[in-house]
Amino acid sequence: MAQILALEWDTDEIRILSANLRGTDVTVESAHSFPLENQDGDLVIGSDSDSEANDSASGSLRESLAAALEQQDAARANVLVAVPRSSAEVRVLQLPPTPEDELPDMVRMQALRQFSTMGANWPLDFIRLESSSADESDRVLATTISPQLIGSIEGACNSHQATATRLVLRPFASGSLTQRALGSQLPNCYMVVELLGNEADLTVMLDNQVAFMRTIRLPGEADVTVQSRAIMGELRRTIAAAQNQTQGTSIEQIVLCGDSELHQKLQNAISQDLSLDTTTVQPFEQVSLGRKLASNLPANAERFTALLGMLKDEADSGAHVIDFLSPRKAPEPPSNLRRNVTYAGVAAAIMVMAVCAWGFQLSSLSGTIEELEAQSASKDRVVKEAAAVAARLIEIEKFTQGQIVWLDELARLSDTAKFPGPEKAIADSLLMTSKATGGGSVVMPLHITEKASNNWGPTITPLRDDTHGIQDRGFKGDPRNRDYPWSLTQVVTIAADPATQKKTGSRQRSSRSPSSQPRGRTRN
Repeated sequence: MAQILALEWDTDEIRILSANLRGTDVTVESAHSFPLENQDGDLVIGSDSDSEANDSASGSLRESLAAALEQQDAARANVLVAVPRSSAEVRVLQLPPTPEDELPDMVRMQALRQFSTMGANWPLDFIRLESSSADESDRVLATTISPQLIGSIEGACNSHQATATRLVLRPFASGSLTQRALGSQLPNCYMVVELLGNEADLTVMLDNQVAFMRTIRLPGEADVTVQSRAIMGELRRTIAAAQNQTQGTSIEQIVLCGDSELHQKLQNAISQDLSLDTTTVQPFEQVSLGRKLASNLPANAERFTALLGMLKDEADSGAHVIDFLSPRKAPEPPSNLRRNVTYAGVAAAIMVMAVCAWGFQLSSLSGTIEELEAQSASKDRVVKEAAAVAARLIEIEKFTQGQIVWLDELARLSDTAKFPGPEKAIADSLLMTSKATGGGSVVMPLHITEKASNNWGPTITPLRDDTHGIQDRGFKGDPRNRDYPWSLTQVVTIAADPATQKKTGSRQRSSRSPSSQPRGRTRN
């Protein structure tokens, strides 16, 4: 029976669980929280230029964690640590189709280019997301934390003869417990809401995998009505922001971790204002409890969701989706020991036969043979490594050949001679997509004035040329928007070369987009 400590922190407090693992069973013996007076729990990763500030913050966090561990019997214990979302950098990366064994190296290479603060020696872990339907490229959700933060955590554990064995990202642990608690009752796409004092984690799950996550600040007021109103606004923003990461799949349900007065008020507000199903999870009901803890649960039991999820994952298989101490790496190359032993044996046999047959005169030649064989083996290894690098360069070249100069395309869309100005239409956002085979598309959700909608087709005709085609998905009424009462999704396709666009352009000009058809005056 192994004793495990699970530890996490936020801007208000440090939380620790002590548990015993017996097979796949988890028995939690104690649950404690300690105020984080210096408010350095929101430790964000920084660049090398901020090293002094990071060292100061890391020192404060190390001292706070060490003080909390001192209250536990942490000697020789294994410690599972959940890192808050605010302490990590998380990005969705698009890659060319890549084999599984090459994916870790490809993700690190792309992350070093796109992450704002990541250094060469930073730990990087990732999960594979659903491939993009537009260009079939691979998509991964990658995340990293600073080595200074890892040093603070390990230093705090080592000061009490404990060992940090897992370092996971908190939203993944909370999502895991939710899946275990509700299982088949969950829809394909849902959101997990975990309230943590002055902040909350909002995690969108798609196919039982984290697809999008946010940590939000809550009002300092204790009034649940004020807090509920603020959370509802953040839920709307999260639902809108998550659409790009879920490939257009809508969130069907919201799962609340806990049943406090604020949770109950949120349930009612979500049902009335968002028209979404809601359900709740009671975290401590998912594990066995020690005798003392069963009769004296902590006041804010819902804040321990991630810690309980970590413990269940550790007991089940010991595998965590994200673990900064054991990130995904390329498989080790096969050992050449057996081949080298064989070569050495053959060489030795040749030497013995040469000495016996030809005597001392040929013994010197055997040394030359050994040297040449060693050189040949070393050159074979260089040739194989060069071939592997060349193969990767070919894949990267295929990917980059299809890239579009998006600044030129944005300049073209900003030209009012080709695209109407804000007095006629406004765009909420742009979704710009490149295809690996060349070309791409721009998708623009537009809001259009009444006057412009009557003559929309000729208005955007200047956008079409030999390399650009235009399509749309038809008008929809938007009665809530008095200034721009019509909405339309406009698609601009960009060909890989003029010859390809001429072929497709002739077909596009021969057909009519929905917005070019006579439009009824009824709005949805």
